[in-house]
Amino acid sequence: MQQDKLDFLSQLPIFASLTRPQLLAVAQICQPFEFKRGNIIAHKGDHVDQLHIVRSGRLEAFDVDENEIATYLKHYEAGDYFEDIWLCAANTHPTTIRAATNGVLYLLQSDDFFDFLEDYPRATLDLSEEAWDELDRGRIVDGASTSRHLALLPGEVIEYETRRTPLLLIFELAVPLLLAVVIPTILVIILRAGIGAGRLWVQIIAALLGSVPLLLFSVYRYLDWANDYLWITTKHLVRREFDLRTFSVQMEKIPINRVQSIRSVKPTILETFLGLGTVHVTTASHEKGLTFDKISNPSEVETVYNKVRSREKMLDAG
Repeated sequence: MQQDKLDFLSQLPIFASLTRPQLLAVAQICQPFEFKRGNIIAHKGDHVDQLHIVRSGRLEAFDVDENEIATYLKHYEAGDYFEDIWLCAANTHPTTIRAATNGVLYLLQSDDFFDFLEDYPRATLDLSEEAWDELDRGRIVDGASTSRHLALLPGEVIEYETRRTPLLLIFELAVPLLLAVVIPTILVIILRAGIGAGRLWVQIIAALLGSVPLLLFSVYRYLDWANDYLWITTKHLVRREFDLRTFSVQMEKIPINRVQSIRSVKPTILETFLGLGTVHVTTASHEKGLTFDKISNPSEVETVYNKVRSREKMLDAG
């Protein structure tokens, strides 16, 4: 039975390039669901965060209007699957799905899918362009799920992730790294002129004294840049700041439904020229806000928030 399941999954385009260990892992998380003729698999407007794979049987999709009049749209048979984007972003069913015959579905849940990507970051999947766009928003970073940092709630998914622009890091590190080369060089030249080239150990110590503090400062600044993030999930807007003085992390979470407005500004001519800006978030109660500066394309934060908020309203209405 397990081999039959593996053979079936391996023939699907989405999984066709997986290695056998990867395919075995997928088989373990694809849960079978039996249906009978006439069963409603999903109603239009139902919440969905899973991939549907038809193992056997036939499903039909209908659009049902306000008068409960159903219009046939399309059908799904063995080997068909829909919609892989739901693995990456929860949504609502656009149609009503009804079973035309008896059969079996394999259901792959979003949470299990992300666990799989965490275990197999190099897995080759034939996802749709829309699904890749969702993944490219930064939910998967360096092969590890960012959710580890966020302590996500069940069903919560990261929609957007950004950190401060790399240009900021380049500007901040350019001078100390340059000085880390120039100062030791000058010290060695002075020492050679004064005490001769024989005292190599003196030159080495002088070079270290001139460069190590600047290199440590550079590492210090890099850690500050690399550990500051702004995230938008399906439930929260989160800012993560790394406190260099105490080497601790500060997290601020604002529920999506408490966000009153998101405003992006480009306060200086230089930032406007470089496409950088600052995001200001205000809450409905005005108790606190949230600011994250020097990010690329700040208007995208507002765009993603509006998309998430609209989807949540649709889910609530459904």
